[in-house]
Amino acid sequence: MSLVACPDCGARFPPLDGPTHAYVGASAGCWAAFGELSVRELELGIAGPARLSAHVYMVQHPGTPGRREAQSVGVHLMVLGSVLERGDSTSAAVAAMNGWLRGHPEVPWLKPPSPPAGRTIQDLPSQADRATHEAAVRAWAEAVWASWAAQHETIRRWLDHGAPS
Repeated sequence: MSLVACPDCGARFPPLDGPTHAYVGASAGCWAAFGELSVRELELGIAGPARLSAHVYMVQHPGTPGRREAQSVGVHLMVLGSVLERGDSTSAAVAAMNGWLRGHPEVPWLKPPSPPAGRTIQDLPSQADRATHEAAVRAWAEAVWASWAAQHETIRRWLDHGAPS
């Protein structure tokens, strides 16, 4: 069976004619894998603001330049920077998101890394206990954050000022 590469992360999935997101640049197979990940995390007791994986996934699937895409990538990169560099909990970073977006700032398009991070959603274990799963998500997050190194100073500045600028 031939596999289809996700246009943003490069992970390869069986061909699927299914739904995708309006502005997330994921293939139907990759988007379906994200849905399956969401179910697994709920079963593990990882829900809502505690889901670091959601932010990693969104950052790894920036889509094409546009206002919604830029805002999504920018705010999710801020979550990753807050968690990975500043040691905030995912829940605390998510709680700060509304403040970061207050006033509807114009978020510039940040050029995505090329090539994308070497880790993708496919590197997560399909079955694992919560601790093993969270460690795998953390490794994925670190790889994706590292791949955006060219944008780290911008994200740090936004975090320092409490909003994209």
